[in-house]
Amino acid sequence: MTQNEDAALVGIGRVLKAVGLDGLCSIEVFGNTLIDCATPFSVQLGETTNAVSDAVIESVELRNKMYVCSFKGITDRGGAESLRDLNIYITQDRLPALGNDEYYHFELEGMDVRYEDGELAGTVEAVYNYPSTDALEVRLNDSSKVTLPLIPDCVIRVDKKARSVFIKKDFLEELL
Repeated sequence: MTQNEDAALVGIGRVLKAVGLDGLCSIEVFGNTLIDCATPFSVQLGETTNAVSDAVIESVELRNKMYVCSFKGITDRGGAESLRDLNIYITQDRLPALGNDEYYHFELEGMDVRYEDGELAGTVEAVYNYPSTDALEVRLNDSSKVTLPLIPDCVIRVDKKARSVFIKKDFLEELL
């Protein structure tokens, strides 16, 4: 295992379980990065970013509504099972560049949440990717938490330079 000390790692997926007998793994993908990378490509595997090991993904494909991948050197079910529940990471510098109005979920964590007029409402603590929509877990100024959907009815805009997510005050008030 190698310690990750100098490069910020970003989770792009997670190994769910072994598939078949030939070392294939079903994976949960976070966004499109993992499925858009040209194979083979190097990744790091680990339960957390603090202790990871190097790996190479040789193939990724969609099978029966789930993504399946093969890792270099993993050729049987036992090897695939040994990877179960490990996160798949790459360094932030390997992520595709985004447009001005685009962002990665990890960039939202720690951002201020502000109303239209700029008043501080709270801080983004986590971002979730639910089947129906993405959502922000926000710690409000009164220390309570609320989950806000990342939809136009709620979120006005994300300002990466100001590190702020602007929301509609009336939407939040309806939730509380």
